[in-house]
Amino acid sequence: MKTISLLLGLISRKGEIMEEIKKLTSDSDIYRSADIIRKAFEDVTKKFQITKENFPSYAAFITPEKLKGFKAKGGEMYGLFIDNVQAGFVAIEEARQGIYYLMKLSILPEYRHKKYGEKLMQSMFETVKTRNGKIISMAVLEDAATLKEWYIKLGFKEVRKQKFHHIPYPVCFMEKEI
Repeated sequence: MKTISLLLGLISRKGEIMEEIKKLTSDSDIYRSADIIRKAFEDVTKKFQITKENFPSYAAFITPEKLKGFKAKGGEMYGLFIDNVQAGFVAIEEARQGIYYLMKLSILPEYRHKKYGEKLMQSMFETVKTRNGKIISMAVLEDAATLKEWYIKLGFKEVRKQKFHHIPYPVCFMEKEI
């Protein structure tokens, strides 16, 4: 099956480095993205001692089948590519009119701290804005202070915190008005 990608736009060109964000649609995109998500969340599982046993639905344990199911329900997936190599991932879905959920933002460790996460987020802000979206909502582990601060710098605000019986850590729900 051919990979059909929608180029959302050239993010930048630094010397010989090409950065772009593409909509992911093919099975090969999904399998590659599941690997990227798992690798990107490995450090969090170690830091917070998250396992398949205590948090089976955590992103670090995502399967291609879960991503296929997300796509089948109308969810959209996007990849960040550096010189045609996928280095990041993010998913969005319209929850209800004007409100979009952002999920599984993932940047491979070797590409972190280079503003790629910000670029991927800015692209999602623009995508939601072009659809007349008003709010982007997402969730993060409450104890992931550094990550929460990063989202706050991007304009997100804490909306509520909630403890679920099936998750070992409280979750912080955040929103950003677009």
